This record gives sequence, C-alpha cells and structure tokens, in this order.
Amino acid sequence: STKPYDTYENGVVTYTTTVGAGLSFDFEVSFLIEDEKDAFVDAQLKLNDTQKDEDLSNNSTNLNYQIGTTQYNYKNCGNGKIISPTTTTLSYKIGFKNYNDRNIVAVKIVDEFDSDITIKGKVNTITSSQDVNVVNEWEIANNRHKVITTLTGLNLTPSGSDDANSNGFVEYHLDLLRNSLIKGMDICNTAKIYFSFSDGTFDEAMITNTVCSEVADILGIINNTQTPSYLNDLNIGPNPASNFVTFENNSNKEYHIAVVNALGQELNTIQLNGYAKTILDVKHLNSGVYTIYVDGIFAKKLVLAR
Repeated sequence: STKPYDTYENGVVTYTTTVGAGLSFDFEVSFLIEDEKDAFVDAQLKLNDTQKDEDLSNNSTNLNYQIGTTQYNYKNCGNGKIISPTTTTLSYKIGFKNYNDRNIVAVKIVDEFDSDITIKGKVNTITSSQDVNVVNEWEIANNRHKVITTLTGLNLTPSGSDDANSNGFVEYHLDLLRNSLIKGMDICNTAKIYFSFSDGTFDEAMITNTVCSEVADILGIINNTQTPSYLNDLNIGPNPASNFVTFENNSNKEYHIAVVNALGQELNTIQLNGYAKTILDVKHLNSGVYTIYVDGIFAKKLVLAR
C-alpha cells in the first residue's frame, strides 16, 4: 500500500489516520491474488470512540476478484498503477475477441512503450492459444521501443456463433535495466490490435485503452505464507537505537531501503549494494517508532530512544 499500516494479524491489516474537518484522505492498496482464498477482500471504516458517525451505511465495502477474467480488446498492466523504482520486469496483458462475422486466422499486436523506460531487449510471451506460432519483433523509432507480437495458425470463430472459441489473450513480460525507473516517472502506453481474416493481410488497427503506471515507493506488507530473502540477508541494528543504525548486506543482491515515519513520509533512503555495510545517522530524527521497508516491503519497526 501507499500508506504504512499499523498492525497486520491473521490476514487483517489496520490503518490509522487523522483527517481534518471538511478534508478528505485517500491511499491505494494493491492485492496479490495467488489462489482462490485471496480473491475476497472486505474493508471497514471506524471512527474513534470520541466521535459519532452519523451515517454507518458507507463504512464498509467488499471486493470479489473474478479469477480468469479477461477484458477483450483491452490492455492492462500486471504491475498495477504504482510501480516500485526497484522493478526490473513489466507485465502486460492484452485480451482480444472476434466480434466480426468471419474467422480470424492471425492476430498482430503492436505495443509502443514510453520512451522513458529502458528495455533490455528480452520479452517472454504467454498466450491463451494452443498450437499457435508466436513471433516477437523489436523496433525502435523516435527513441521509443515497439514490441510486435504476431500469432498465426489461429481459428477464432465469430462470437455470435461460437463465443467460447472467439477470444484469447497475450501476456508478456519485459526485462528492464536495473535502476532505470525513477520516482515520479509515469509509464503510459497503448497497443494496436490487428486481425487477419486471410493469410498475409491484416485489417485496420483496433486501438486499446491507454495504460499508465506511476513509479513510486510501495509500502507493502509481508505475505505471511512466504519468508522474504532479505530477512536472512540483512542485519539491521541496534534496535532500539539512539544515534546510528547499521545496515549490513550478507548477500550479492542489491536492496533499496527506506525509513518512514508514522505519517508515511520517507525520511531516509539507502541503496545497499551486495556485501556492503553502511551506517545511517539518525540523530536528526525525533524519538519514536519508525518503519523500515526493503524494496518496498515492510521489514521491521525501528525504535529510536534517547
């Protein structure tokens, strides 16, 4: 989430915030859907005991994620609307459907990417179609990368006569140069979908929606079914601390570390290289409890006591 949480226990995350009279406050929470039990999310809002809520009808909501749902002739980014600066892979999914009255034998998708990102030149493609030929090509024009994915050997029937066999999708993953994403950057792109009704010829392009993602720090929580590797790789201490905190990396991995206060403000950041050790001066920070995030994921609470 874009706001640090207060507690996380038994799958329940609690956030606390203060909102002045006549003002509003919002933050974004992203969920990783790994299996069916993760597909249901409930949220509730409560005021503190000294305040009366005049309308309780708008204090709860729920989300039921439809597993396997694909929007057709539509593009989305699997990384979400907010991408961490440490991200090294972008994931995009484009759904397509035959609303025509003829069978489609090939699909070409031309995806032009934001000129601000640096792609390493490797693309991994997943498609819903079986026994189909997939060809990926690269073009660079006006300093912008284009990924051209062509599927041949298809037989997409018209949706009006055989809806089950009229659609499909392409999902691909792009490798980025490490540290090529900068906070504040907006990554926006649009894809063009071309259908072919006979070998060698393609119809006029169908333009998808524009997908935008902002590069910003993501303050997340640990999935309680997994143990992040940095818990074994990093030594952080002392805790409680007074004037200095030492970060020691016992692996060859690079880590982005952030120290955040109770308001969600990022106070210090460290780029810790493999097998490196650094000492952070925290004398300028007030006594209290702070949160340490590693690569955008919650690591531990840090207590400063003097």
